[in-house]
Amino acid sequence: MVKLSRRFLLGAIPGLVLLPGIDPPVQPGRWTDAAAPRVAVAAATPAKARDALTLIGGFTDRLEATASVQVRDSRRGWLPVGTSLLEPRAESIVVPLDEDRLLVIGGWSGQLPNQRRWSRTAEICEPHRPDRRRETSPPFGGSNRSLEGVAATRMSDGRVLAVLDDRLAIFDPEQESWTTGSGPVASRRGARLLALGPRNPEDHIDSVLVVGGHEPGRPSIEIIDIHRNGPPTAETWSDDPLPAVRDVALARSGRSEVIVVGGLIGRRSTPLTWRLDLGNRTVGAGPKLADPDGVTGARLIPRGSRFLLLGGESRTPGGPRPTRGMVLHPASNRVILLPESPHPAVRAMVSADSGGYLVTGGYRFDASASVGSRTSVLETADLLTIPTIAVAD
Repeated sequence: MVKLSRRFLLGAIPGLVLLPGIDPPVQPGRWTDAAAPRVAVAAATPAKARDALTLIGGFTDRLEATASVQVRDSRRGWLPVGTSLLEPRAESIVVPLDEDRLLVIGGWSGQLPNQRRWSRTAEICEPHRPDRRRETSPPFGGSNRSLEGVAATRMSDGRVLAVLDDRLAIFDPEQESWTTGSGPVASRRGARLLALGPRNPEDHIDSVLVVGGHEPGRPSIEIIDIHRNGPPTAETWSDDPLPAVRDVALARSGRSEVIVVGGLIGRRSTPLTWRLDLGNRTVGAGPKLADPDGVTGARLIPRGSRFLLLGGESRTPGGPRPTRGMVLHPASNRVILLPESPHPAVRAMVSADSGGYLVTGGYRFDASASVGSRTSVLETADLLTIPTIAVAD
């Protein structure tokens, strides 16, 4: 690895931003065009099946939810659409069960803006085996109960934990069946879950962090312990300064910290971030985002001691708008802007690629346009690459 002086880098590479610390700095990235999916969509859910990027559902330029399942082969590119869901779904939760199976939960069908219907069902999709579709809906209180605001994550034993309101359900991929039980202390819609691993491997299968989706005055952070013997139990944090926020982005930072970014407070996105200390169960303020309108629905991707924030949207009184990609460095309380995307869009799909990070589709909203033409879905895909350079003073 070549080591260059800090002075040399500042003079030779315009725009290079050096962060304090001993790990490599992050240079502003570079965008290149990539092949777009066969069907232009926004608000699809990206996942991996047999190591191939898969886009689940979304909505099209007609603003209708689609049942299409699009697969991007590493050698042949986007394949012809040969698989579909049992029902159209946009903004669904997708959890990989193994190399072939994806658990698809909730989402909405119908058409924007006034004919959107939140799903009451879940299903198993196998993108490479189109005939293997089957419904497997979580038992959250009856077939008429909407799954709007459901959250889910895969646990260390391969099972899936889903949370909605004050209930939880656990999906067993071997039996392809659900069990249900009492859930978090606070009723939640729009929470985010993160499996942390068992606190005590002899007694616990996993411990799951639950953040946000709560009502004002109710606990914002809980730990749900999945026991080897006995029902799950939930415990709230005593240090609880988070506002009533939902749809945050979160990711783990080492063994003892979780970073929480943005989300919705009321109907507006927030630029606030937080640092959760898992050992002490305390919450501290993180760096404020560079966009004063904040971000919600974004993806937070760990990259060493830093985090990439990509996708999502800013919610303002004038309507949704795209957000700028950022690099967060919580340890130094700094945020760095990435170069602006050539095709900025709301609810674009973000996925890791062998060459960088692929940002696909999304939509643009123009409040000044006539009714019926304010939203347009983009037929685009762009690859972001971020080289790293070692620095020695």
